[in-house]
This record gives sequence, C-alpha cells and structure tokens, in this order.
Amino acid sequence: MGLPLDHWPVLAGREAWRSRWIAEGFPRDDHEAFHYTDLSDLDSRHWPLAGPLPVDGPETLPGLAPWPLEALAAPGLAEDWAFAALNASYAGQGLQLQLAADQRLGWRQAGLRTPAGQQLHFQHRLRLGARAEAQVLIDHQGGAGGLSSHWLEIQLDDGAQLTLVRVQDDAADHQHLALTRVQLGRDSRLHLITLDRGQGRARHDLQVRLAGRGAEAQLDGLYLPAGRQHLDTQLSVQHQAEHTRSRQFHRGIAADRGVAVFNGQVRVHRGARGSDSDQKMAHLLLGPAARVNAKPELVIDHDEVKCAHGASTGQLDAAALHYLRSRGLAQSEARALLVAAFAGTVLERLPLEALRRREQQVLLQRLGAAAPLEMLALEEALA
Repeated sequence: MGLPLDHWPVLAGREAWRSRWIAEGFPRDDHEAFHYTDLSDLDSRHWPLAGPLPVDGPETLPGLAPWPLEALAAPGLAEDWAFAALNASYAGQGLQLQLAADQRLGWRQAGLRTPAGQQLHFQHRLRLGARAEAQVLIDHQGGAGGLSSHWLEIQLDDGAQLTLVRVQDDAADHQHLALTRVQLGRDSRLHLITLDRGQGRARHDLQVRLAGRGAEAQLDGLYLPAGRQHLDTQLSVQHQAEHTRSRQFHRGIAADRGVAVFNGQVRVHRGARGSDSDQKMAHLLLGPAARVNAKPELVIDHDEVKCAHGASTGQLDAAALHYLRSRGLAQSEARALLVAAFAGTVLERLPLEALRRREQQVLLQRLGAAAPLEMLALEEALA
C-alpha cells in the first residue's frame, strides 16, 4: 500500500485497526457498495500524515472531552464502514460536543482544514442530553491532492433537538471519506443539511437510526459535481420504533464530466407501526458527459405505515431558458439563474441568512454568471 503507515506512531489500542487496514486497502468497484466508485487507484498513492491539527472556529465549543481510545477498538464499531480501520488507526480528536439535559447552545461554527498533499483523519462526537438543543455548522476544506476521513457519531437523547449543517468544499483531487452515524431517542428531532460542492472525489456514508418512539429526522442535501468531480452519497434511514418520521429532500446538479452517485435506503423494521417516510430526489444534467446514478429504495417489514419515494433526472427547460434570454440576460446568466432556482429549493432551508447568501453567490459564480447575482434577479426577470 502507498499509505505512509510509519509516519505517525499508532497509539495504544490501535494496532489491530492498522493491521486490518493494511490487509483490506481501498475498496474496488467489484464491492457492491462501490459499484459506481472505484477507489483502488488510491492504493498506490502516498500522502504524508499531517497533524493532528486542532479544530478552528470563531468560538470554542463547550464540553470538549477526549474520545476514550478504548471506544476505537470496541468490537463491531462501524464494521459496515469501509474506511473504519484507516480512520481508527490515525484519527485525532475532531469536534467534541456534549450537552447536559435541558442545555441550550446557539449557532457555533467548526472549521476543519486538511493541508494540501497530506492526509488527515478526524473523529467527531456530538451528544445531546434529554431536551437539549444545539445548532452547529461544520465547514471542511481539503487541500489540493490531499486525503481526509471523518467519523462523526451523533446521539440525541429523549426530546433533544439538533440542527447540523455540513459543508464540504475540497480543492482539486482531494479524497474525502466520511461516515455520519446518528441515533435518535424518543421524541428527538434532527435537521441535517449537507452541501457538497468540492472539486475532488467524496464518499459520504450517512446512517440514521430512529430508535425512539416519535423521533423525527429531516435530511436535506445539495451536491454539485463538475469538472471531473465524483460525489458518492450512501444513505440509510432505519425506522426502528413506532410513530417515527423521516423526510428527505435532495438535489444534485452535474456539469462537465461530473458524476453524482446517490443510493438512499429507507427501512421500516418489524414493530415500527405508524412510521411515516418520504424521500424526494431530483437531478439536473448540464452537459452530455455528466452522469447521475440514483437509486431510491424502500424496505418495509411492517404494516400500518406511510412511505413514499421518488427520483427524477432531467435537463434545463429550453422554453424557460429562451424566455430569460428574451428578457435581456446573457446565456451564462440565464443558465445560472435557472440552476440557482433549482438548487435554491435546498438552500432556502438553511437556517442562517448569511449562510444562505454565501452559498447562493458561490453557486452562481461557479455556474459561470458574468457577475455576482442575487436570487432576486430571477424574480425580477420573471416579473
């Protein structure tokens, strides 16, 4: 393998993980879960191991506490994540947040940086006690030609509420590997918004377990592969208790030779009566070489449930594009505004106005608008 395993001494309790990683390596496309994402070329590459670097941000999050090393070696931990052994061998402490019962935490931002041409691995843990509330923004930027892995564990106790925005904005040829696992207790609430707009290759495994009666999860996502970027999202939502509710709203925009992969499974377990699930995904292709591989999936093992899903893929409406051109907009601006309107159905769900405006401007600039435009311009053009 090309990984410099001797650059960073393995901590006590991690030797077994390193041995496992040496034996396994990166998965190939003959692995069912990696049918559309072959990572075997990474076995021959070499990255110096950076850090561990601290999490930075405008404010220090309360409740910082090390993740006990014995947890890393716990039997069966993340056995279904292909990169668990890599991350567990070398990860430093990432974002650590623990709130006591009834504690409230307003918006906090955590910035994560991986140096160019190097590898860096994080482990993050968020735990909210009963009826606790928190709002967190995790913003990752990976340097060009680097490798990073993120292992995020989230536990929401009974009645807890978490709003989490996760932004991935990596440079060219960065390899981004991530696992997010969430367990929701009774009557807890999760709103997760994921924005993938980096320029390299990213794989995100998102696993959500609605383990307590009345738990609810709202999962929104926007992914924007362009150039030769490859974005792979593997989503699993498990309804394990009665009267749980999940809502998914995902938008993908593929341009140039960009590739988007989205596999979303919702499973209602036996005994989870009254479960209510709805999954919607739509994709926009902006060029003949762009590709989308989408697979919504429902597995229902109990009666008395309400479940629906839908997926669509298409191109820009030629009539709408012609109309905008007739109102005086340049070709690039007309295209950018139509795409921005499509993406805006996700961006409008961002709970922070400043973040919404930032993401709108970044999107329009990347789509080739001649100048920064506001979404208001679309409304004016259609008036």
